[in-house]
Amino acid sequence: MKIFFSFLIAAIFCTGNSKAQDTRIARAQNLACGCLDSLKSLPFKQRADSCLSKSGAQALSEGMKSGTKVPTTVEGMRSFLTSVQKEVYSSCPTYRQGYNEEQMKVYEALSANPEAKKLYSNGGNLMEAQKWDEAIAAYEKAVKLDPKFAYAYDNIAICYRKKQDYKTAIKYYQKSLEVFPAGNLALQNLAAVYSYDNNNTEALNQYNKLKYLYPQDAEGYFGAGKLQAIAANYEVALDDIFTAHLLYAKNNSAYVKDSQQLVAYVYTKMKANNQEDAFMKKAKQYNININTSGTNK
Repeated sequence: MKIFFSFLIAAIFCTGNSKAQDTRIARAQNLACGCLDSLKSLPFKQRADSCLSKSGAQALSEGMKSGTKVPTTVEGMRSFLTSVQKEVYSSCPTYRQGYNEEQMKVYEALSANPEAKKLYSNGGNLMEAQKWDEAIAAYEKAVKLDPKFAYAYDNIAICYRKKQDYKTAIKYYQKSLEVFPAGNLALQNLAAVYSYDNNNTEALNQYNKLKYLYPQDAEGYFGAGKLQAIAANYEVALDDIFTAHLLYAKNNSAYVKDSQQLVAYVYTKMKANNQEDAFMKKAKQYNININTSGTNK
């Protein structure tokens, strides 16, 4: 948990381990993912620290017993465990969701700069009064004092969105994501603004990022499914829409009604295109029963 988020994301695209070490890393990754899924009652950081260290140690022990070359220096061990964490982040949805949520707690905190916090509060009052330009000015002063103040960038973007200046709103959501690449609200709102700006291709890219970073949250799937449905890619849309529906139902979310309506819309379109059998096959795959009044899990 001590690896910075930006470093971890960058490391996903790096290679260079030996074949033997790759085998040990893959073994540790499999062990860690299984371990994390078996300890869901514990706080994420506690189970992540435990599972990563135990799985790494077990994979190395098995390697030594089989005669495989394993790292023996402190630096070698550190590099090995970093590689394991990288693979677990990439391959294990439970870890990826939990890691990003832990990082979010850091970036959700208000600025440590008292004056920036005061300006942020003033900006909020101005937003409530719908004084968008004055609010923007307050938030701009806040980010000058604290360039890492992600929430201030988010709120500047909201103000420009309210002014229907979508391109500038996009710029500020991107600034927020430069500070925290896994900002779920920034990603979700950025996708929406791209859609308002008639750029559904980029909107879909943002929803797909949201699905990857937060695989246990419904919003990325719902947004992606809706855009695919608008583009008449109905069978592709159903995977995302059904996933969103199940997640909303699991969490007793009021948004389950929205997913039901979207399912009904796609059903109507596919039936009109003589694709009702394909729709029903996909619904069965997700264990969703279809009736004339909507969807039931």
